[in-house]
Amino acid sequence: MRECCIILSVKGKENPKTRKASNMKYTVTFSCGHEAKVELFGKTSERDRRIAWYEKEGVCPDCYRKMKEEERKQADEELAAYAEKIETEYKLPELEGTEKQVAWARKIRAGVIRAWEAKHDIFYNEFVTIRRGKIEEESNAYRYKIEHGATPEEAKAAVMEVYETKSIMKMYRRWFETTSAAWIIDNRD
Repeated sequence: MRECCIILSVKGKENPKTRKASNMKYTVTFSCGHEAKVELFGKTSERDRRIAWYEKEGVCPDCYRKMKEEERKQADEELAAYAEKIETEYKLPELEGTEKQVAWARKIRAGVIRAWEAKHDIFYNEFVTIRRGKIEEESNAYRYKIEHGATPEEAKAAVMEVYETKSIMKMYRRWFETTSAAWIIDNRD
């Protein structure tokens, strides 16, 4: 169902009879079955095309808002489940702060770690290997040192030196070892 009301504006004071339709408000029945008023600009053909799209594929503003809220809720639930997984897997410390700070910081920390994992960064992979205590089994740097003549003790010492001194490793450690929810929130960007 289309219902149209024309909003006219007067252009120019010299000739007040000069009128031009600048925009149109339509009541459109969206694909979800709800009606809402929309304000459309442009040529009649463009407005008709937009209305046809609303009626065929568009959702009303209320349904769109509900859909986005559901998407956010689902994303939050997935991130909370991921936070639980990594807190256990990486033995992350419990965060300190208010209940709201801790909940928000857990999601932030999980999002940051998920982004690092997605990048497949060599330093991050080495960091996680060290964090898990599997240097001999999984560390590429350890294997490289052994292949080039280092003893197991020397290779492990070299890997741990990088872990202790490389600035990116320090940054990873800070995110993995902090207990301050406020620090995570403040450094989320």
